Amino acid sequence: MNQPKPPRSPADMNDRMMREAGAVIHRRLEIMAEAVCDPAGADLTELALMSDEKVAAFHAVSDRATAGAGIVAGRVARALAVETDAASHAMEQVMRASDPAQAAVIQTQWALGCWTRATERALTLNADWARMQTYVLAPLHTAVSANARRLKIKEKT
Repeated sequence: MNQPKPPRSPADMNDRMMREAGAVIHRRLEIMAEAVCDPAGADLTELALMSDEKVAAFHAVSDRATAGAGIVAGRVARALAVETDAASHAMEQVMRASDPAQAAVIQTQWALGCWTRATERALTLNADWARMQTYVLAPLHTAVSANARRLKIKEKT
């Protein structure tokens, strides 16, 4: 019984895409050279696909990157609003503090909270960017893999 292959990591997917892309480029250069040598026998379909597929794939990547950047920008803007509110609240408390020691405690609590939230947000954003990379590049992965299959290029692992 065949075991299902484990899902590929983004790094594995990018590695495969780059290797397949190199092989596709190599094969397409051969097709272009063959067309120069024998214009009547040129593979016009493949020659036409060379640009159309790229435009479509990069358009999809651009759409996904724009949408993803908007999502991340929204998260950063919300974080900024939270931190602005926290700083404003801390400043109000500092101004009402009964003595410098209490003001220092309030400032320290604010600073530690700020660092904790910043660390949590950084970890979350890093994970978001890693997931987004896979999502954004998916149209390229799909196009390159389809080209490799169509051109009968075998993946070497």
